[in-house]
Order: sequence, then structure tokens, then C-alpha cells
Amino acid sequence: MTGAAARNPGRYRDRGDLVETTSIGPPPSRFSPSERAAWAEIVDEIPWLTRTDRKVVEVTARLSARMIDDPDVSIAALAQLRMCLGALGATPADRSRIHHSDDQPSDPADQYFN
Repeated sequence: MTGAAARNPGRYRDRGDLVETTSIGPPPSRFSPSERAAWAEIVDEIPWLTRTDRKVVEVTARLSARMIDDPDVSIAALAQLRMCLGALGATPADRSRIHHSDDQPSDPADQYFN
């Protein structure tokens, strides 16, 4: 809106340069079976998730399970689910901001210590 991105085109070029390599881990033990299934589906479909994404994935899994279990889920819940998916980079528009590679990033210090 301010035109800052147009004046500084490189500002958002490398948004994904902070790399977290810790696995997201298993779903919380308090989850119901349908929430566990939703968690597994989300983790399978969004490969760049890491441990720092757990809280957003938890909310997303709960909403997703709720949508499956109750076909009359509210529009507000669906809007919240869409917002969570966007935060995880799981929509076409939001995915363009994700810079994901299946390769493990190399540690610059390796050249000195190996």
C-alpha cells in the first residue's frame, strides 16, 4: 500500500531464509482420532512444516476435523480454517511466499570443522 515493495524490490525476495530443521513431531496426545487423522493429512500435504508451526497446525487440525465431523460447521469456522491454511502457506497464493527445498541446508561452518 505504501509502495515500499516497488521501491525496494529485493525486500521480500528471500522471505524463507530462516531455516528450521526440527521435525514437527507427532500430534498432541489430547487429540481425538479425527484430529490425529487431520494432523497427519496436514503434515503429509505441507512438507515444509517444522516444530515452530505446531500451534498453528494444532488449530488447523482441530478445525479440519470439525469440518469433516460436522457438515454444518459455521462459516466463521471455515473462514478461520482458510486463514490457518494461509498462515501455513497451504494455499496457492500463500505458497508463492514459501521457499522450500527437500534438501537439508548446508551449514556454512562445515567447511571449517569437517
